[in-house]
Amino acid sequence: MWKEKSRAHHTGIFSLASFGQFVEEKKYLDGVSHRTARNYWGALKAFHRYHTGNEITEASLMAMAMATARAGMSPGAIHSYARSLNTFLRWARCAVTVPLPKLASKALSAYSPQQISRLLNIQPRNHTDTRMRAVLSLLLGNIPTTMASFPESGLTVETKVKLYRNQYV
Repeated sequence: MWKEKSRAHHTGIFSLASFGQFVEEKKYLDGVSHRTARNYWGALKAFHRYHTGNEITEASLMAMAMATARAGMSPGAIHSYARSLNTFLRWARCAVTVPLPKLASKALSAYSPQQISRLLNIQPRNHTDTRMRAVLSLLLGNIPTTMASFPESGLTVETKVKLYRNQYV
């Protein structure tokens, strides 16, 4: 259940003192932000709310993760808490981890040809607008004939912008 050099035993590991030491070390030695430290404390609160029993085992952590889901917590929140708790468990040299729920991948929608056309048909009012339109044209593949080879060239966006800017702006 525990590695040989565990810093604490059983649920005593999640005492305020040991968790406070963990958060302080993360803040001062690893430079985590105040917000990250606050997330760690939120994960501890969730642990105490949903974990049952005195032993910390893979089964008890799985039961805790399922209890959070049954309570209506979103998979993203459960994942966030689990990552925070797993960071603490690694710090405490524990051999167990909270299982991470699968998160749905979000498909990003591309602009339709009509939307691209509307963007590129806006008349620039000043030099900044003209430059922005040139960059959009380049990035969206609607390149002036002198740069027609760019969309299929395999160049990175950064390289395209540098080339376009150096030549035309």
